[in-house]
Amino acid sequence: MLEKAMELLGNGICFDIVHVHDWLAAYPGITVKHGCKIPLICTVHATEWGRNSGLHTDQQRQISDIEWYMCYEAWKVIVCSSHMSEEVSGIFGLPKDKIEVLPNGVEANQFADAVENVRRNGKEAFNEPGRLILSVGRLVPEKGVQVLLAARPTIIRAAPDVRLAIVGTAPAEDMIRSRSNELGIADRVHMYGFVEDEVRNELYAKASVAVVPSLYEPFGITALEAMAAKVPLVTSNAGGLDEIVKHEFNGLKFAASNVDSLAHNVLRLLTFPELGEHIVENAYKDVTSNYDWSQIASKTIDIYRNVIDSAKQNNWYKHLD
Repeated sequence: MLEKAMELLGNGICFDIVHVHDWLAAYPGITVKHGCKIPLICTVHATEWGRNSGLHTDQQRQISDIEWYMCYEAWKVIVCSSHMSEEVSGIFGLPKDKIEVLPNGVEANQFADAVENVRRNGKEAFNEPGRLILSVGRLVPEKGVQVLLAARPTIIRAAPDVRLAIVGTAPAEDMIRSRSNELGIADRVHMYGFVEDEVRNELYAKASVAVVPSLYEPFGITALEAMAAKVPLVTSNAGGLDEIVKHEFNGLKFAASNVDSLAHNVLRLLTFPELGEHIVENAYKDVTSNYDWSQIASKTIDIYRNVIDSAKQNNWYKHLD
């Protein structure tokens, strides 16, 4: 990254701001900041402390130190939720006026074709009769798929026709397959791995319920995807999900890591379709009103302009009047 930045600078391109995302980009961003005398902005999507519920190894402590250094050097620190604002403020000792909260977003119209196709052709999952529970996300412990698996036997007893689709790849994939076998539900758990957007959108459209069971979640963009795809949503109350989802309005929330709470809320949506319809209507209005990328881009530009103006007033800029 640093070599590419130097190449651009060598070709006469001037930057007004350097904006980095997470710790892997910290050192090149900080170097460009000081080398070019321009302000640095960083976006923290998650912290090493939060991902691991603390710092337990030398590598984790090293990554956290780099995250602190990046935030220290930044003019502004952008986070995706109020939960993350509290997290970075507490872990890194940041003053609140240095932090800007900007949510993630979703392009709601990308799901429209899939929703219409399923409406015309039927909602059967895998071309088989039955209802579908869908979980999309990286297969790592903090995403909580193991909690959803543990809830499946309870759900199956009350709703025998239900199947589970898991979309995503990561180191925990083998653990999930093994756990499905141990629970005796492997024939009802379909693991898709990585899929293209079109397949993902079709699965959302076919789903009866989408579940986001995270144990740690700075934001929860898969919750927005479900809302945009008009799927009744069940999420944990972890992190940013607690801000996105208003219980019984645009989704149902369960206590993070609580298997019984998860199963209860999923079964409510499977049993009372009118509740799902109410949630879907409110969720779609919410996602199109508050999580549109054009609005988020506009707010990002406002942050850039404010930082540039502030940098000029403090004689920080090297190449601008």
